[in-house]
Amino acid sequence: MTLEYNIQVGSKKLYDNNVVGFSEAWFRALDGIGIGRSLSHATGITYADYATNSYCQVSDWEVINHLASTGENLSGTNTVLISCAGFGTTAAHLPSRAHIVSVSDSVIEFRDTSVEIFD
Repeated sequence: MTLEYNIQVGSKKLYDNNVVGFSEAWFRALDGIGIGRSLSHATGITYADYATNSYCQVSDWEVINHLASTGENLSGTNTVLISCAGFGTTAAHLPSRAHIVSVSDSVIEFRDTSVEIFD
């Protein structure tokens, strides 16, 4: 199986097509943390370690990449949907935990079925 994921907020998908494979996920993660095309910054892990032991999905919702306060407006009742597939078929290959971290200028409360924003 091949890793594949997509992220959607309300009716808007982050990418036109699903992210497919660890290589594309790696480059999307580097872009998300702001060092995608940097020759002077490092991640602290190698691609090989990322693909086998340290997978992390990073997404930048800024309308203008790496520019603060241009992100997607979540002040309505939008739902954040994260779909992932292709990690493997045995328990040893499946993720053991998931952490969802959001950087925002508001307070956000994540629940099992909803997200509430307090401005």
